[in-house]
Amino acid sequence: MAHEEKSKWEKIKQNIKEKWHELTDEDIEYINGDTERLNEKFRERYGKSYDEIERDNMYHN
Repeated sequence: MAHEEKSKWEKIKQNIKEKWHELTDEDIEYINGDTERLNEKFRERYGKSYDEIERDNMYHN
């Protein structure tokens, strides 16, 4: 199970790097699959939580 989670996180990391250019490699390593850390970094870099940004994008696409 741990291997599956790591593999899933590797795919997610690639998506984050491609889509969210304000997040650094260090940010992504710090996040390490933790949603609370993800939201912390999104608030630092974008001023909104990940969920808020995704919701906004849904309405603007």
